[in-house]
Amino acid sequence: KYGSVQISDMNRPCVGIGTHCESGSLHCKNPAVAVDFNTVGGNVLLGSGKQDIEFLKWLDTVMPKGSQAGQVQCRPNTPLENFRQFEDPCSHQHIDLGSTTEPLTIGKDAS
Repeated sequence: KYGSVQISDMNRPCVGIGTHCESGSLHCKNPAVAVDFNTVGGNVLLGSGKQDIEFLKWLDTVMPKGSQAGQVQCRPNTPLENFRQFEDPCSHQHIDLGSTTEPLTIGKDAS
């Protein structure tokens, strides 16, 4: 859909909880389920712009209910069906699988 994505954080090795890990961050609790995106389709993501909102709305169609998206305080109210939104620094777009155990819902509508 976007041609390219740049990931700034995935599978972070958290040797000490103080190593860039906020309390409760899934990057530290289970690094395999959390990803930080910093560009999508050549557009910088800061959690606040129209490109973030478009990306989140698209992801909302494929992510399972119970997934999480950060940066809620950085953008206008963006209703999303499958994401629980939370505050996170406005320097990227955080996505994680939260507490869901459901699979992605990728189908013909995901393109």
